[in-house]
Amino acid sequence: MTAPETRALRVLTVTNMYPTPARPLLGTFVGDKTGLSAIIAADRALRDFLQREPDHMRAMYLVWYDSLGHDSEIRSRLAGHHDRYRKDVARWVREGIRDGEIAAGVNPSQFSIQYCAFFFGIIYQWLVNPEAFRLETVFRHLEATLKQLLDAKEID
Repeated sequence: MTAPETRALRVLTVTNMYPTPARPLLGTFVGDKTGLSAIIAADRALRDFLQREPDHMRAMYLVWYDSLGHDSEIRSRLAGHHDRYRKDVARWVREGIRDGEIAAGVNPSQFSIQYCAFFFGIIYQWLVNPEAFRLETVFRHLEATLKQLLDAKEID
């Protein structure tokens, strides 16, 4: 294992869902929210983390992308994190359906895959060229799109 992989592995070992500096931020944003409120709060947490900790996020993703080329403990742990992301999002959708704020016809598992794909894609684009778009605008449009996709009632 290379030195960067070893350092990243230490971070992944300590981190449950997000890179270490993001965990308190996520907790502050999501807290005990459920359903659509939790989904929107997680969006805002990621937006703010990208704005506050760009160097940390860039370093972690570079190590994670590098780990994709071979079997490694980092890749295995990253797969576990991705499972956790999808499970959390699916749970939030189920809670929103239960509470009547998300349409009953939404498939929580399929939505969680689409939701995570957006985030990984936007982070990738941001890593490649952070000047190509404004994060604030992207995330504002995302919130509106999520509400449409989920056929959700207004929550704010």
